[in-house]
Amino acid sequence: MKFDDTQESDMTCSFCGKRDDQVRRLIAGRGVYICDECIAFCQDMLDEDTLKMILTEPKNSIIKQYVKLMKIDGVELNFSDEVLDMIVDKAMESNLGARGLRSIVETIMVDLMYETPSTKKKKIDIDPSYAKEKLSTLNYDVQN
Repeated sequence: MKFDDTQESDMTCSFCGKRDDQVRRLIAGRGVYICDECIAFCQDMLDEDTLKMILTEPKNSIIKQYVKLMKIDGVELNFSDEVLDMIVDKAMESNLGARGLRSIVETIMVDLMYETPSTKKKKIDIDPSYAKEKLSTLNYDVQN
């Protein structure tokens, strides 16, 4: 699907200028293209501290979303700093970047989201042992 009148042979990465025949993959957006090499470069720029900030600080961060969802059911949800570090480490180890944070947190939370409303629990602390158990089921085979 093409969003503009650019001929296929004219497609170049909007960031580095490489043509589609010079890269493995060129991803098209509305009038903009980005190659797989530029995506990898951007992912490399994200360090652990930045990923942790993305995970926790924005107004609509994934952690704040889960805290709010559990609050709807009258449950106080807490993630230890060690668990947040584990999530970030898993994203870095799997080369998933910021977008991978959501799937990692979902892996930890999915069972709790379904089970907690039927229990009488009013507070849940996600500790490292629980997170490690849930994360052991993940198997990301990401190729660079």
